[in-house]
Amino acid sequence: MRFEPTLLREVIEATGSLMPRLAFPGKALELLRGLARARSGAKTAKQTAPVSIGASDLLELLSRRTGLPEALLRLDQPLDARGLRQRFEERVMGQPEAVEVACDLVLRIRAGLTDPSRPYAVLLFAGPTGVGKTELAKAIAQYLYGDVGRLIRIDMGEFGDGGAAARLVGDQFEPRGLLTDPVRQQPFCVVLLDEIEKAHPAVLNLLLQLFDEGRLTDAAGDAADFTHAAVIMTSNLGARMQAPIGFAEDPAAVVQETLRAVREFFAPELFNRMDRVVPFRPLDREVAVRIAAKEHARLLGRRGLTERNVLVYPSARVLDRIVEHGFDPLLGARPVKRYLEQQVGTLLAEMISAGSPALMQILHLFTSVRSGGASLESGAERARCDRARSAGASTEPFQIHLERLSEAVPATDALPLEPLLTLPVRELQQLLPAQLDRLDQLLEGDTLQQMTTQMRYHLTRHQQGDGVDPDHADAAYQLDALRGELGRLRGRIGFMHARRTAERRELLRCLAEVCFIERTVHSVARPEQHAIFIELLHLGLGRRTLEIRDLGPSSLMQALTAAYLGREAWGELEQHAMRHADGRITADAGPPAMAGPGPEQLVLQVVGLNVADFFGGEHGCHIWRSLTHGSDVLRVRVWPADAEQTPQGVIAGHLEQEAAFQRDLERGVDALPPNPNGLLPLCREYRFDPPTRPSATGELEITDHALGHVSVQRVHALDEGLPRIWLLRMSRPVGEL
Repeated sequence: MRFEPTLLREVIEATGSLMPRLAFPGKALELLRGLARARSGAKTAKQTAPVSIGASDLLELLSRRTGLPEALLRLDQPLDARGLRQRFEERVMGQPEAVEVACDLVLRIRAGLTDPSRPYAVLLFAGPTGVGKTELAKAIAQYLYGDVGRLIRIDMGEFGDGGAAARLVGDQFEPRGLLTDPVRQQPFCVVLLDEIEKAHPAVLNLLLQLFDEGRLTDAAGDAADFTHAAVIMTSNLGARMQAPIGFAEDPAAVVQETLRAVREFFAPELFNRMDRVVPFRPLDREVAVRIAAKEHARLLGRRGLTERNVLVYPSARVLDRIVEHGFDPLLGARPVKRYLEQQVGTLLAEMISAGSPALMQILHLFTSVRSGGASLESGAERARCDRARSAGASTEPFQIHLERLSEAVPATDALPLEPLLTLPVRELQQLLPAQLDRLDQLLEGDTLQQMTTQMRYHLTRHQQGDGVDPDHADAAYQLDALRGELGRLRGRIGFMHARRTAERRELLRCLAEVCFIERTVHSVARPEQHAIFIELLHLGLGRRTLEIRDLGPSSLMQALTAAYLGREAWGELEQHAMRHADGRITADAGPPAMAGPGPEQLVLQVVGLNVADFFGGEHGCHIWRSLTHGSDVLRVRVWPADAEQTPQGVIAGHLEQEAAFQRDLERGVDALPPNPNGLLPLCREYRFDPPTRPSATGELEITDHALGHVSVQRVHALDEGLPRIWLLRMSRPVGEL
């Protein structure tokens, strides 16, 4: 083993901030031994050179031990504060002050500005019920440690008796305390003391030591270290002492009442040890709509729907109805969840149980005044509907429009390259002379000579300028590009044949390109083959569950985009447009920059020789399945680019078609317009569990239904597996090599 020179200083800094209660040099040496053990396990028997251990190995080990993301441990790269805020705002809505406190906590931990002798933070979340206090605590645990399981939740309503304090730290009969034992086992955590006002005064006195010294000792004499824990208390103080909250009530008055109640309840010595009292505001209707959309998406992302590939699209009126009947301003967001379970959840369960299985289904959930929809009324609402039906009308709450997925029709022609994938390199090299002959025939044959004559004709017409067809210049350009590509490919193959040295990947690429160029010769005069739009559209709500930390593409959208614009693909990007989750549409001439799972919709305009043929196999639905990270579904459309249309115009047209489809669906129109979110035949399935280490690989299984081919490869990221599929497609169907 060889430690890089800068590693020792970084080990000392890391152990000093993350292990303050342990002593030097022992804690630094123990970390170095852990690094050596981790790297020795990765060393193979064939490796004779010393294994170098650097900063990346240290970050990986610390992240694995503590749960902290590498973005917080890596100080040489800036942290995106805007992205951090957006991430918390997506989880907790309508609470800007609370989100600001959560962001401040993360930034102080990253900067190393927390007090090493106290918990990371001692926060009191105070406000009405159902406004996001517990949800924010979960979001903090999820971001800091990558797992909501790092949240240690204790319901203080169960600790209101005289012996409650003993149960938290243990007693002579059970020395392992309910609070101290979990923290000792996992000191990097978030401790949530729910409804702290219900705890016994002895428990509050016990917390004084925790807040002040960052440690508690159980009955067995073992100390639990809280210096790497964030302690969060929640309270409904003030909420129950005020009048029922209405939409018109001033939220600022509610906040002041809550803060006053907190000061009156807690003893000064305990209140003075809290870092922040974070007031939570009552929810208004606008926030309730956003919460309804979020909770609806969560419902649609459950295992019963994702494993059956059931995608659900709610209309805007569905969310309005959920808020109207499920939201109670006094009780917050929890009634919305109950309404969703009772109405939407039950309806979907009935549809799944009664319907026949399919590869994938799209369910459009909508409200309508027409008859024939599934109904799940209850109580007073059922009585109202009965009165409406007796008058000849139908007012079912929700109805479903169903679409089913079919597989792409597999190709019947054999793929000439498929039997060559496993051939030794020497046998592949023996095929090169035949490829040179094929290219020579193209270069010297009548077909290319006729095209050269056509090119001269187009150039002459273009130079004349009188009544010239605007396609003449483009045709001349494509013919010249074809001749250039033929010459470059001929040179590459000739060089490999002369040197008799080449990698398997390069040999297979050249063999496939010969077939592709032969096919291009017959389509070069067709302008629609050389400029295309590629639309990538996420399907379904609640499906985007893949969450991968800094290990390549974190969504199928990112993976396919990286592949389509990578060096193994064909053509060049001319411009693109994206529709983001918040509805913004952005356009640019450069490559798209994506953060998180990526946009909802992406349109690429790609130009190049016969790009329509190259990307034609991408047309259809793509599914990424992962046992550890969930699943992702994407629809890809490929069609010729119109010279008068832009990617931004494509997205605008998509939104107009979507609105027209939803409008006619809710009106009950029999002949519905085309659904812009409709399913295309299943093109490709990916089964891949992303590796947990940057240098590791995982097994990727690709089933291409259009080619009728299954590929299994070891790759670092999903996008690395597509070039092999493209080579097979490029080789079709031109006979034997």
